[in-house]
Amino acid sequence: MLKWNKEIVPESLLDEIKKIPGAYYKEKGEEYRHGLYASNDLKIIITNMLHANPSWVKSETKNIKPSSPLPSILFPWQKEASVKLAKNEKRFLWHFCGSGKSLTVLSACSLMGASKVLIITRSMGKDVYARDLIKINDNRHVAILMGLKGEGKGLEYGLRKYNKYLEARGFFASAYKEVPQNAYITVCPWEILHAHVEDLLKIQWDVIIFDEHHLGKGRLAKRTEAALEISKKAEIKWSLTATPVRDRLKDLWAQWKCIDEWSAGSSWNWMIRYCNMHENRWGGMDANGTSNLDELQERLSVLADIKTRKEVMHLLPGKMRNMIRLDEKISEKHFDYSQRGIESAIATAANLKIDEVVERCIESLLGREKIVLTGNRRLWVPTVYEKIKNTLPNSIKDKAWIKWTTGENNVGDRQELANEYMKMPEMSLLIATSDSISESIDLQDTDRLIVAALPYTPGQLVQLEGRVSRLGGSRPVTIDYLIAENTIDEQIEDSLLNKLDAIESVGANTEVSMGIGKIDEEKVIEDLNKWLKENAKR
Repeated sequence: MLKWNKEIVPESLLDEIKKIPGAYYKEKGEEYRHGLYASNDLKIIITNMLHANPSWVKSETKNIKPSSPLPSILFPWQKEASVKLAKNEKRFLWHFCGSGKSLTVLSACSLMGASKVLIITRSMGKDVYARDLIKINDNRHVAILMGLKGEGKGLEYGLRKYNKYLEARGFFASAYKEVPQNAYITVCPWEILHAHVEDLLKIQWDVIIFDEHHLGKGRLAKRTEAALEISKKAEIKWSLTATPVRDRLKDLWAQWKCIDEWSAGSSWNWMIRYCNMHENRWGGMDANGTSNLDELQERLSVLADIKTRKEVMHLLPGKMRNMIRLDEKISEKHFDYSQRGIESAIATAANLKIDEVVERCIESLLGREKIVLTGNRRLWVPTVYEKIKNTLPNSIKDKAWIKWTTGENNVGDRQELANEYMKMPEMSLLIATSDSISESIDLQDTDRLIVAALPYTPGQLVQLEGRVSRLGGSRPVTIDYLIAENTIDEQIEDSLLNKLDAIESVGANTEVSMGIGKIDEEKVIEDLNKWLKENAKR
């Protein structure tokens, strides 16, 4: 914590100090304090602004005695960030999409000897922490909160089904409808946070982690109010996101307030100081602008550990695969598979993913990535394109390159579009049906491939990955396979995708090098058709 010393700061400067959010507040004992974090550069800025002595600023961090060594699987930037978090030197972890933020904070928790951790994250990613604990050889228990109180038999069925899923994958985790008292990590989705506030407030946490913290924006939103209240139950709080400010700078205030309520100051002062808040011509207040950004950036440079993909690109492996399971609530939608083939069932699963696809594409564009998104139906592609265009934040609306193509376009037009995409340096998205780019189209300068319609044969998979991971490519690529629970995706995952290695070198696109050379394609198709019959009446 940093404090202003009343003996040093002249009374005449207090009015100026008050203009900096979090720099001043008054207690009953007439004691002046603040939570303003400042680097050496900011000390100079404040000194010049207020014509005073920079010896005002005093910083305090925590000494740690490592309880365990850092896992060897961490990248260098993850190890560095883990130590900074554990020592309380950093509070914001703003690393690029797919950088392994969950592994970083789990390692930091272990490093500082935490025994009671609360993680608030998206419902879709609620089992990620259980999976990553296994990666760092930690078998402590994870409690995953599900549903709302009073959902009755439907919730009980969902708990049993999800617990079977956790057990089948060897996770040291269980699903609960109420907050347990004895778990090492408790995971609560943002979507149901307000329903569990009362129980979560009964526990004093060692660490509270706000994952995907951009979802907690809006100072008056229910989930934001719940997060602010819960944040008071731990001394150490960390904020994780790849996109802290999607559109308006004012959204950052709620995130800052959660991790340090004093240094954030009031939302009103924040918007005046950093959002250029002023009265508009209709008499209301407009806080959609920016102001004093140099000062804000200096403050954030002390609080935030920031890593972009471009900064660490030379350290990344050639190809990384992520199997991303979507929220179980999609199982509420039922379909008659009796008259459908495999590709039709895959298309049905892809339709369920549209909202998640849009969210992930926008997040990657905000991270200035080059993305290829694939589906398997011609109508799906333009539908997703329109939804993304209509949802883009204003900050990148005129900067992002977004185009689409399907098999209806001739090969020449598709190649021309691919060439245009390849020339884009960053912030670009090509949406296509898998068949339209599966052969002879080179897209190797890609940061991320998002697969919404899963390939279901080894040949399809090799062709698809071969478009973005080829010798001569200048970028490591991350491939995200989106898996919708309770759909044919799960069978494809078990029969095909789970046979793949998580990490490979560039150009490793033959069936042998990808680890699927011995897969019996006929057996895969047989298993998929069997699944269709078993689920015909769903």
